[in-house]
Order: sequence, then C-alpha cells, then structure tokens
Amino acid sequence: MNYLHYQVKAGPNRIVQVRLSKQAWVRFMDTFNYQKYVMRKPYEHLGGLCTRSPMEFRPPREERWHVVVDFDGAAGEVKASVDLIEC
Repeated sequence: MNYLHYQVKAGPNRIVQVRLSKQAWVRFMDTFNYQKYVMRKPYEHLGGLCTRSPMEFRPPREERWHVVVDFDGAAGEVKASVDLIEC
C-alpha cells in the first residue's frame, strides 16, 4: 500500500488544510481508524476524492488526526502539504 501520511494535533478551533499537486484521495481519520486503514480492515473517515486543492477539514474534537493521501489502489505520484489554520 503506497500513500502519504501526515499527523496533526487539532480540534474544532483549527482547520486542517491539505494542498495537492493533482487529484487524489484524501482521508482524514483518528488513530483508531488509521490503524484499521493500515490493517486493511473497514474504517471510517472524512474526506474523499479531492478534485480541487486545497481541501479543508475542521476536526470535531481535539485529538491527534491522520491525513492520508493516496490513489485508492491506482498507481501515481502526488505532492502534498498539510497546514493548520487557527480559527
């Protein structure tokens, strides 16, 4: 499984902004669901196919969040950056 992975500590007072060099899947999940993602088990996430950059998330609670960028099993390369914006 080939993907980009970022970790951020954020809550409702911050926006997590993801910028991509081209279209890709962006998944935003807590640690429990990230572990399930890595083990290829069913998991829950926010996000989806990002066709326009940037994509933004406002976390529902203060926690360590995982941002995963991939091509949903397809081949390809993408550059990504993740920033936190105070609200």
